[in-house]
Amino acid sequence: VAYWLGDREDPGLTTAVALIVTYCLGAYAVREPMIALGCGLCGALVLALRTELHTVVRSLLNESELHDALLFAIAAVVILPLLPNHPIDALGVINPFRLWRLVVVFMAMSGAGYIAQRAIGPRYGLALAGFGAGFVSSAATIASMGVRTKANAAMLRPAVAGATASSVATMVQLALLIAAADTKLLGRLAVPLAAGGVT
Repeated sequence: VAYWLGDREDPGLTTAVALIVTYCLGAYAVREPMIALGCGLCGALVLALRTELHTVVRSLLNESELHDALLFAIAAVVILPLLPNHPIDALGVINPFRLWRLVVVFMAMSGAGYIAQRAIGPRYGLALAGFGAGFVSSAATIASMGVRTKANAAMLRPAVAGATASSVATMVQLALLIAAADTKLLGRLAVPLAAGGVT
């Protein structure tokens, strides 16, 4: 009704959605007032930053990047909390929460490397991008840096930095994987992992 009676020139539904969210949070506050308060504050923050968010979505991100960002948000905020945090197989090995947490870590690291290259530029961004991409595949990252250098010889130093950083990422990735599986084992392997990273 608010949309129907409002400005039909504006396709936005911000006000109407905010009204529905406010009602739902008011109803939810009867049982969980603190959670409802936190959700209300987050919603108010999103509304306060809506102009900046529109700028990011329309100017800084293309359609593919926005799609990837939404997939990451769904993987981290929607799917991860819903997964059981206990083994589901007879041997007690497969823990869906821990496995999916690794997927979220991989996605976050790869995205951080890509954003760094976009924000900082190729000189330092390639090193950060190589570090982030190294979490997915260090070999593929090194090959990619080689192709980039072959196409543009001036990119040799940044590409070498990116390739080296991807190898460092391998050690960090191993540490994250071990920490996600068993923190005591990480303590035992801390020295070898640190030595590998320094090398």
